[in-house]
Amino acid sequence: PAPDSVTNAIYELTTQIKNYSIVPDLTCDIDTIGVNNFEVNGKEFVVEIIDFVNDYLELMKSIFDFPNSRIFSVLMQRNPSVYLSIQCMAVVTGPYVKRIFLDELGAPVNSAIKITPLPDFGGGHPDPNLTYAADLVDNLRNSDFDFGAAFDGDGDRNMILGAKAFFVTPSDSVAILGNHLNSIPYFQKTGIKGVARSMPTGAAID
Repeated sequence: PAPDSVTNAIYELTTQIKNYSIVPDLTCDIDTIGVNNFEVNGKEFVVEIIDFVNDYLELMKSIFDFPNSRIFSVLMQRNPSVYLSIQCMAVVTGPYVKRIFLDELGAPVNSAIKITPLPDFGGGHPDPNLTYAADLVDNLRNSDFDFGAAFDGDGDRNMILGAKAFFVTPSDSVAILGNHLNSIPYFQKTGIKGVARSMPTGAAID
C-alpha cells in the first residue's frame, strides 16, 4: 500500500486544481483497435486504442508453455469427468479468462461463470473468498469438479479450490509453482532469483 505521506501529498495537490478543460465535441470510437488523430487548439492529440487482452495473452505465452498446456482439452479427452470451474464474478478478468482458458487452452464454455464485466458486479461483491464466492464453493463441494478459481475486481488476487472445495492457500499455490519452476519457460530463460513470502503465511514455500 502507498504510505500516508504519499497519499496525503497527492490529496494536497488535488486541492490546488483551479480548473480543467473539456472538449465536448471530440468523439473517439473506443471499440475499434487503431490510432485516432485529433487537433485540439492547434495541437496534435493522439488516442491509440489497444487490445489489452491480446497483449496480456502474448505476455502469458512468453512465460508459460502454451503449446503443451492445453491441459483441459487433453484431460477431458482422456477423462470426460474432469471438470473446471472459474468464477469471474462479473469483473474485469472475464475477457481474459475467456481468451486464455476457453479459446487458447480449450476448456469447455461452461467452465467459466459470469465472464461479462458489469458496473455493479451483477449485484455481488468482487472479493474472491469463501463468503462472496460461495456459489463456486458450493458448486465444487456438491459436484465432480476438480479445480475452481475466482478473481477479485481488478484481477490481482485469486482464490483456488481443489476437488470437493478443498481450499488451496496462497502459500501452497506459490509453493506448487516453486516446485515446478523447471517446467516454466520464463524461469528456464531467466533463472530464479528467489521466492518471497510474508511473515504470517504458511511455511510450504520453505
